[in-house]
Amino acid sequence: MSSKKHKHRKEFEESLMEDFTHGNHHHHPHPPPHHEEDHGHCHEEHDNDDKDCICSIVKRILKAQEMVDDCRCRVSCERSIRQLHTPYECPPADTIPFTLTCGCDLFCGKGAIYSRHGNFCLISSPFFRVKKVDHHCCAVLELLWPTFDGEPIKGPLTCRDNNFPCNDFNGFIGTGVCITVDLSCFCSISCLKPHMVNKATASQIQQIIKGH
Repeated sequence: MSSKKHKHRKEFEESLMEDFTHGNHHHHPHPPPHHEEDHGHCHEEHDNDDKDCICSIVKRILKAQEMVDDCRCRVSCERSIRQLHTPYECPPADTIPFTLTCGCDLFCGKGAIYSRHGNFCLISSPFFRVKKVDHHCCAVLELLWPTFDGEPIKGPLTCRDNNFPCNDFNGFIGTGVCITVDLSCFCSISCLKPHMVNKATASQIQQIIKGH
């Protein structure tokens, strides 16, 4: 990658993450004690503003991603204006992946993934791309699958913090598996740096299924 493109990518990543300059990990100011009986009820001890903080962050992520999506039109007024202000047509990333905690544990979304032959299996992943958020803070999240140099890592994924693979992946693909969640049920959100996330190919989906 040329130095100019590398600089542009760095600037774009910083601009997407500028709202998170106080650290990628966002949590309520007074988390509940780590007692087993309190799991699943972290947010009940906080006021309404605290409950809405995760929803607000996810909405900002969605807005940033939608701004990138506008660039995908081959011809549009927005794209022409953007080209006037930057030497590059499109930014090098389109997604801010994130994780959530529920009951003070890492949350894993689960859903069925189908091959082109109709075979399917239940997969789980703690990595998400937001697709929609309504005014009730109900969000549609797509499960993302980690990749290493474009190849899906072998599953299944374990969502326990102490067993999660480190340094084993450097990207993501979209699985097409979506879940609907109530964002007010979560205790914290942790954002990763922006990535270009492509839709999983039929071959990649088959690899994920075989890994299970």
